[in-house]
Amino acid sequence: AITAKSKGFNYYLTFDQDSTIPDLYVDNMKEAINTDPMIGIIGPVYYDINDGRYSRFPVMHNKLLVRREVFSDNEGIKDAMCIITSGALCRTSIFDEVGYFLNEYFIDYVDNEFCLRLLISGYRVCVYPKVVIQHALGNRKKKFGFSPTNYPYYRKYYVTRNRLHVWKKYFKYYPAFIAYDFSAFLLDLFRVVFLEKVK
Repeated sequence: AITAKSKGFNYYLTFDQDSTIPDLYVDNMKEAINTDPMIGIIGPVYYDINDGRYSRFPVMHNKLLVRREVFSDNEGIKDAMCIITSGALCRTSIFDEVGYFLNEYFIDYVDNEFCLRLLISGYRVCVYPKVVIQHALGNRKKKFGFSPTNYPYYRKYYVTRNRLHVWKKYFKYYPAFIAYDFSAFLLDLFRVVFLEKVK
């Protein structure tokens, strides 16, 4: 991000190594983000090639309720609380206002922390459902109706460490999101203990 901005690029686009994008992806995402200068970051819907499901995004309905939702491809730009970094597009000018992605997070919750930082700065975090990418979230395999990520032990460590840091940092701003994420943590814990081979 620092290099992109220093070289004069106007946009910053992030990808994981296991993502596949459709034709005209960059043009469509640039068109979407430019519909509103207050969109801080925008991402696609992703189709998880491991478990065959479309992504669900945390949406705040009120100060007390955050719920995961699936957006259909006939909808326009939608607001969410967090999106994943793979496929996400932002303007490089945003880094002057809110700062860069946190290097100390290393791998997990970089996206969540940045999205929450954008929200408390007054920017929108958005999804453009008309654009879908294929993505592998961990090494998911459906088992008894659940889809554990099967992350290696070091990923579990970073997920938990960074998650706790996000809870502490943003609880006063978005307690409903932290409650939502705590329930996700309990579900992750259940899947690790009962469904994953690597504990």
